[in-house]
Amino acid sequence: MEYLSIVYQGLLASLAIVLKLALIILPFMVLVEYAKHFGWLEVIAKRSQWFTRVFYLPESAALPAFAGLFIGIVSGSGVILQAAREKNYSRATLTILFVMIGICHSIFEETALFVGVDANLMVVAGARLIIAFVFTYLIGKMLERKRTIQQSR
Repeated sequence: MEYLSIVYQGLLASLAIVLKLALIILPFMVLVEYAKHFGWLEVIAKRSQWFTRVFYLPESAALPAFAGLFIGIVSGSGVILQAAREKNYSRATLTILFVMIGICHSIFEETALFVGVDANLMVVAGARLIIAFVFTYLIGKMLERKRTIQQSR
């Protein structure tokens, strides 16, 4: 009988966590869909072209970069691949974009999930952003240097 009580308590605790996560994820997914529908992501990207210059990306890469950061790795990858087809991005540009979203995809959604299970918001979001930006900058700088060396030959 004691085992049934343990299983029951575990199921109740698991259900509580799942409900907490659903209360975080569902509104966020609705907000993302509205942002896509009304073009808010494009507006943010246009106003953030300074961001792409820091990471040695073309200005047209702002939308794919922000999509990856905000809406997740799968959707962000789809946006990047679609933009790559339309804009004919170089391998270096694609590498930089995928490194960025690989480390720091879905920053708001996943951080909210961690906070939902009592993680520290500043530690989770801050660490992910700093690591993603540092590695993205370093890889961008390395690829830019490689491109410059190849052009001078």
